[in-house]
Amino acid sequence: MANPAGGGFAGGVELMGFWIRVAAALIDLVLISVVAVVAGSILLVLNSGDAASTLIIGIIGWIYHVAFIAIKGQTIGKMIVGVQVVNQEGSIPGFGAVLLREIVGKFLSGLALLLGYLWVGWDREKRGWHDHIGGTYVVRKGRG
Repeated sequence: MANPAGGGFAGGVELMGFWIRVAAALIDLVLISVVAVVAGSILLVLNSGDAASTLIIGIIGWIYHVAFIAIKGQTIGKMIVGVQVVNQEGSIPGFGAVLLREIVGKFLSGLALLLGYLWVGWDREKRGWHDHIGGTYVVRKGRG
């Protein structure tokens, strides 16, 4: 699947752009928000502080993204819109690459006015900073 000349993939693989990735992220946001409301309600009943609640909700989001990408190459949002995160060989990225992408890369992508996410819109390989950091691509998920 990799292009032997470097620079991403050979023909036949469709790289996914900005808007379909936004759609997947919004679906994931809704799902995480539902879990966060439930977790927040439980923490409120347990009389936990606001800082602890925020930290726990953030950790839930990280676990969701890291676990799904490391196991399936897709979050639920990505499954619904039919895209997948892969490495240059076209395989699900390893756990280390997923941690780099989802924790370090996404932090840096959001740090400067979301420029790292917007980068997908003009990068010739449709990769954000987090994709470059993790060595990943977002591609159309084939049927089957």
